[in-house]
Amino acid sequence: MAAFFEEYDVEHTLLEFKVTKDDGERIQVLARQKTINKGSNKYRNHITEANHTFVKIDGEWFLEETSMSDTQFI
Repeated sequence: MAAFFEEYDVEHTLLEFKVTKDDGERIQVLARQKTINKGSNKYRNHITEANHTFVKIDGEWFLEETSMSDTQFI
């Protein structure tokens, strides 16, 4: 990810964050995010829908998996 942020200047806005499943050790969420290009390198503005799974390890939450389910270019 560091290489991406060195090349692109983008602004992310969280539009929605909804917990869809929670069993105490894993949480699944649906997130919608708007990404806008603020830099000079070519990058398409879009709204993305993603499903994230977080897992609890030693009392702390970590991102385990992300799957993109929809991208709308704006």
